[in-house]
Amino acid sequence: MTSEEVLEWLLEERQPSVRYLTLRDVLGTSDHDSEVRRSRREILTKGWGAEILADRTLGAGGKDGTSQYRPKYTSTHWKMLVLSDLGATRAEPAIRELCEFWMKGFAAIGGGLGLALSADFRVAAPSSKFAANFSRLGFHPGFGITATLPRVVGQQKALEWMLTGERFGGEIARAAGLVDELAAHDGVRPAAIRFAERIAASAPLALTSIRATMRAGLAEAVAAATARELEEQTRLQATADFREGVAAAAQRRAPTFTGR
Repeated sequence: MTSEEVLEWLLEERQPSVRYLTLRDVLGTSDHDSEVRRSRREILTKGWGAEILADRTLGAGGKDGTSQYRPKYTSTHWKMLVLSDLGATRAEPAIRELCEFWMKGFAAIGGGLGLALSADFRVAAPSSKFAANFSRLGFHPGFGITATLPRVVGQQKALEWMLTGERFGGEIARAAGLVDELAAHDGVRPAAIRFAERIAASAPLALTSIRATMRAGLAEAVAAATARELEEQTRLQATADFREGVAAAAQRRAPTFTGR
């Protein structure tokens, strides 16, 4: 195909998300351009965006014990990533509703816990779920958790959670210092905003200075930890225990490890 043919294909009317991204990111067209604005408005009404939103199973994850993450690529979590890539944002009511539903059922499990630990503070609900469940899958923690979790809850509690892989709720997380404030499901976001407003009342330069001091060496520690974690994960992913752990998780049963 010639470059002109490729461009014509990318600008097809039937896929406004691709058309929008091509106009904005490839051709550098202004966001105020009428064609860019029209394509942006049509992302959720035509093409792939509309097809994903029309899926009656979207947002069903988390109910009756089902997962928001499985099956891979087609579950709620994955489809939300696709919608984001297509240009959808919380500005659209349908996306905002879906995000709020998903966050209510969010569990900081494994990599999700690693993501939560990257923040300075965490606000959760009593029903929120947490786990460093890597050992239950037969391999080593990742996401820098071996560096970040001990800094937040202490060496002993971090070691307990990583070795047992046990899941726990918001109350335990709050008592251990993993969560800074608990709020009802519907009040987590307002509580987080109030928490941020308390901090924002202080002098900005002082805040930046204090945060830099308190987080000194963290980036280097995480870099060293992730390098070590990758080595161990790569080694353990070749074991029978890892295969058993993943299979047991997929089948929702207790794993039977053999040390091989």
